[in-house]
Amino acid sequence: IEPVTISKMVKVFLKNHSDQLRVSDEKSLFTMKGSEWRHTRMKLSSAYTTAKVKMMFALVQKCSETLREVVDKYTDDNSVVDVKDFLSRFTVDVIASCAFGIEINSLLDKESTFYRLGAECMELNFTTLLKLFVSNSFPILNNFKLFSFMDPKISNYFTGVVRSAVEYREKHNICRYDFLDLLIKLRQNQSILEEGETPEDLADMAMPGKREGLTIEEIAAETFLFYSAGYETTSNTIVFCLYELACNSKIQDKLSLEVEETLDRHEGKICYQALQEMTYMDQVVCETLRRYPTFPFLSRWCTEDYAVPKSSLSIKKGNHVTIPIYSLHHDPIHFPDPFTFNPDRFSTENCKERHPYAYIPFGEGPRMCIGQKFGLINVKTAVATLVLDYQFSLAPVTDFPLKLTNNACTTVPAKPIKIVFTRRKTKI
Repeated sequence: IEPVTISKMVKVFLKNHSDQLRVSDEKSLFTMKGSEWRHTRMKLSSAYTTAKVKMMFALVQKCSETLREVVDKYTDDNSVVDVKDFLSRFTVDVIASCAFGIEINSLLDKESTFYRLGAECMELNFTTLLKLFVSNSFPILNNFKLFSFMDPKISNYFTGVVRSAVEYREKHNICRYDFLDLLIKLRQNQSILEEGETPEDLADMAMPGKREGLTIEEIAAETFLFYSAGYETTSNTIVFCLYELACNSKIQDKLSLEVEETLDRHEGKICYQALQEMTYMDQVVCETLRRYPTFPFLSRWCTEDYAVPKSSLSIKKGNHVTIPIYSLHHDPIHFPDPFTFNPDRFSTENCKERHPYAYIPFGEGPRMCIGQKFGLINVKTAVATLVLDYQFSLAPVTDFPLKLTNNACTTVPAKPIKIVFTRRKTKI
């Protein structure tokens, strides 16, 4: 499929006629359809603006300090580290703090109930995959709620966490400047626009009709969506980024130097503004997402007949449309030598020469990921924290070249990625 065709589909066809595949019977933004989705997205888009992400950055930074503390212990004896475990815990700590309003410190507390139940829910076993297949193959069954994708024990736990946090904050008039605060304001029909923001700046804000506040159930669904959307996506992106940096020492050193020089202008602290100034960091992360897009494909349903302009392709009502993002990102026409990790592909000059829809790691159109700003700032914070103070190399047991599993819904390595960390002794 050509990028120009994708651009037409997401701007016209997907804008007016698509619904995402249903993946659960929970009431969340990922599973809503039609006007219900637009109404909720209208409310939630305003919670993911740059100003809101910047507001929550202090919470992300605090978790990154714990991340450094944990990794520092691994350098004492040159331990071989399975990076997925502690990066997943870092991601969950950030999510728990920003979305649920609690500090679980799973990086230090290996027995964290919050982390354990969340990880358990994220495991896609055969039964869950079978339910997913049946649900998407026979959508009418969703109307009868024949099965749930979430263990009631897990659902009740996270709903209870959210309910307690919301009720406590409302009772004591507490403001923590996090995602949950924004959802509570939406629950109370308060404006969450910051100075300089207008409704026109926010996606899908021009919805007609009465605006109703979010219910506790909707807040619980959206906070868990925050969890499920970020758990694998953010941690896996960091894992893949560290893998490529470990394989490419020159790129690693160049990035470390940029981080060091940038932080020198900000009193040595990793802050939101400093990350915005790291242009090579942005290129490294973009190249990571090109090589390892979180979702290898994008899926939608067609609800009306659609003829793709200037082609013989006709998409009928009820058809399932799949856009192969992984294949698109590895098309040598757009990315020469596509399996080589080369951040320079995303220099300003090179980006101008490439069709913008040749690279769509977050999807495109009205249903593109609204949390991408938050996810990217987490990735960059973790990578900057680690590359500044440590050098890392692949452990001999790690696959090279890397092999990916073919039985997962997201892009994941077939075997654990293990890395050896050592402290950087001198400036580059």
